[in-house]
Amino acid sequence: MAKSSHYLSCYVSVRERQAGEIIPAGAELSALEGYDNTADKAIDLDLSTYSRLSSTSDSTAWFKVKLGEVHCIREVVEFNSDGSIQHTWTWNGTRFSCVGENCLYHHDLLVETEGEDSTFQNKSSCKNGDSVKLQLNTYSTLAVYEIAVFTPDSYKMMVMCDDYTTIYVDGEEKNVYGTHNWDKVAILHIPTTTTVVGIKCENRGGNYGIMVRITDKEEAIVAVSDSSWKCSNQEKTGWSTGSIKEDEGCRPASEKTNHWGNPPFQEQVIWTASGNDTTVLCRKVLPDTATDYYTADCTGLKTEWTSTIETTTQFPVDPETVVTVTCSNSDAVNVGSSEVTCNKETDFTFSIEPSCSNPVSCEGLPDSWRNMKTETQFPLPPGNEVSLKCRTGYTLSGDKTVTCQEGGTFSFTNPPVCQLDTCSGFPSELSSLTPDNTFPVFHNTALSVSCTRDSLLMGDNFITCVKGTDFHFQDKPICKAFGKSY
Repeated sequence: MAKSSHYLSCYVSVRERQAGEIIPAGAELSALEGYDNTADKAIDLDLSTYSRLSSTSDSTAWFKVKLGEVHCIREVVEFNSDGSIQHTWTWNGTRFSCVGENCLYHHDLLVETEGEDSTFQNKSSCKNGDSVKLQLNTYSTLAVYEIAVFTPDSYKMMVMCDDYTTIYVDGEEKNVYGTHNWDKVAILHIPTTTTVVGIKCENRGGNYGIMVRITDKEEAIVAVSDSSWKCSNQEKTGWSTGSIKEDEGCRPASEKTNHWGNPPFQEQVIWTASGNDTTVLCRKVLPDTATDYYTADCTGLKTEWTSTIETTTQFPVDPETVVTVTCSNSDAVNVGSSEVTCNKETDFTFSIEPSCSNPVSCEGLPDSWRNMKTETQFPLPPGNEVSLKCRTGYTLSGDKTVTCQEGGTFSFTNPPVCQLDTCSGFPSELSSLTPDNTFPVFHNTALSVSCTRDSLLMGDNFITCVKGTDFHFQDKPICKAFGKSY
């Protein structure tokens, strides 16, 4: 139904840059006599300024947005002075199709590559180019207020609300033309990583409702307005970020009849269950499909790798291609992943980032490994094994072999340790002796030995611990009982 004219329009003088929008490097304009004209006026985000084109029957006028480097371009939008969209050109896999007033009648859109040829192939969702050219093809004059160029790195969101709309993306309010017009579509590009979108709609009389469509780079549906949205008539903190639970007044949306007649797009109209609510807040948690939709081939290794890392792979390669990398210096060691997977351009995924460094030799056994020795000659390159022994009087526990590794350290499973030998007691042949100390005693300990009162000690009266029940002496000590001969 018709609405009061006082809220049929709302002019937006400064446009906000949107997700996936390429920041222009500059602009150029064909010569136009009689006008004080500047090409940059059509890319300055100020909708009150414009660049003017004018052609005659024997000349062609053009306006060009220069992007600075090759991009894969999905969509080009030309805005009116009030922020509404005059024309939209979308790449359909073979050409840019136009939607808007007098589309393709007065001017053509050309995407060109003026610099070096692109190193990645055109995809079905976008066309390569480093400039976008608007060219008049008839005798006419055209004012270009603002032009925006988009890559596939965004979702397109279209919203209709009867009557007054506020749009939120992950809790952030967006300034978009069409939000104050009950019969206009508000269009914006949002990041593919968006988690929650929120719509606040105020009904100022008559019919009411919210209608939304969100599509990806292939125009496939990401989300539409339906009963999966959650709506409330209360504006609580956090409602637009999805933190409000259903039992706090945020209920499944109620589906309503479409009263717009023949709108630019058709989806289910939603509202709260009560038709008496004048302000309704609905939000949708987007499905977990917000992966990177930019499908440009990988054009080479990461810049920071190229000085130390190389590959025999020929670029470009398709996304998800596995690339084997090695160190440029044959003496260097790659301490990261030897295989990386292409994402896009020079971006790769890996378990550990490849990194090459020159090997550091093992210079000797650690000082903490006391009383340990080896016959291995140092320095020793990484990867070589070392057999370990202990000095006399010590026994080795733990690993008997260790491996030299990068950085000059050693790897092992059980730490090697040299433990001092001990004697646990006399052997049976010396069992008649009495020591002056209790067992066990450490290696190389000298024990004084004696006999009982009815025996006479013959031989050494000092013996030295070797290990276990092994003792060292020169003249074997024995106890000779009085009155017995030996």
